[in-house]
Formats: sequence, C-alpha cells, structure tokens
Amino acid sequence: MFQTTVWFARVTVTYAIVVGLQKTRQRMWLNMEKDNMKISEDEFQTLHVQSFRYCLGRKTYAVSDCVSFLIKYWSLSRYQKLIQTEVYEAIQTGNAGMAMDVAQWNLILNLETNGG
Repeated sequence: MFQTTVWFARVTVTYAIVVGLQKTRQRMWLNMEKDNMKISEDEFQTLHVQSFRYCLGRKTYAVSDCVSFLIKYWSLSRYQKLIQTEVYEAIQTGNAGMAMDVAQWNLILNLETNGG
C-alpha cells in the first residue's frame, strides 16, 4: 500500500510540474504576442542569415518554412546576393537537399535583388 501511495504521489507531482511548465510556456508565448516582440535591424539580419544557413541542405519541412520566411522579408534583407550565391552553389554541388528542396530554393534564385 505504501509503495502504491508513493508511486501515485510521484506521478501526481510529475504531472503537476509538466502541466505547470506547459501553462507557463503558453503564458510566455501569449505575452510575446501581446508585446509584438521587437528586435533591432542588426538582430533581424543576423537571424535572417543564420536561419537560411541552417536550412540550406536540410531535407525537412524546415526548407519550405525558411524559403517562405526569406520571401516574406526579402525586401528587408541586406544579404540578398549572398543568399542567392550560396543557394546557387549548393544546387550546383548537389548540397541543397532533395529535389523538392531544390524546387523551393529555386524560388529564391528567381527573386530580384536590390544589390544587397
């Protein structure tokens, strides 16, 4: 009986901690949405290039998400030429992922640049 009670207490406490963490994360996310999280232009440019470099060559849904992000904020990027050059080189060397990923990266190659 004692072992069952201890086990039940551990499970209950563990469940309470997990649920508490989930609710805390949800509250944090809601606060971020309410505050419209602001970042500096330099932070944006850094995240823009870092996320691109992380995704280039991946073979997951991340490629589609990244390409959508790049297209959405393309006009704000200082690194348009750099990104297009790296995409082109990855495709030419066979390091851009699977065929469906390459199709996504080709969307980036078709974008006009502002010299950035």
